[in-house]
Amino acid sequence: MNLSRALPLSLFLLLAVGFVVAQDRKSSSTPKGPGLSDEENGWQLREMELMARIRGLELELVQERALRLKREQEWMEFTKLLALLPEERRPELPSFLGKKDPVSGPTEATPYVGPTPEEVEAQHQLRRAASASPPK
Repeated sequence: MNLSRALPLSLFLLLAVGFVVAQDRKSSSTPKGPGLSDEENGWQLREMELMARIRGLELELVQERALRLKREQEWMEFTKLLALLPEERRPELPSFLGKKDPVSGPTEATPYVGPTPEEVEAQHQLRRAASASPPK
């Protein structure tokens, strides 16, 4: 046999055997047997329980939304019917709503007026003084 052909063939066999041995060592180092499958089964059961709980919560959410929409629809119908009644037959408004002129409608909100530069500077000075004084 030619030595130049035998050397690559022997290297190939050596590498192949080394790879197989290494794979065998890796597979033997990972635990196999009923302990691992029991753990996997436990996780699968837990996952199935959690997925069932998620589906239950999603169903509950859909039902709550349907009830909310139904209540909103009932309220809209009620307020429309109240608006159709003559004013003298309408019930009194609750005290927290107060009497508003129906013609004037909502009033415009007053625009926000921020602190003046002097007030801002005074607040900064108070903060600086508070942080500079030692705690008691």
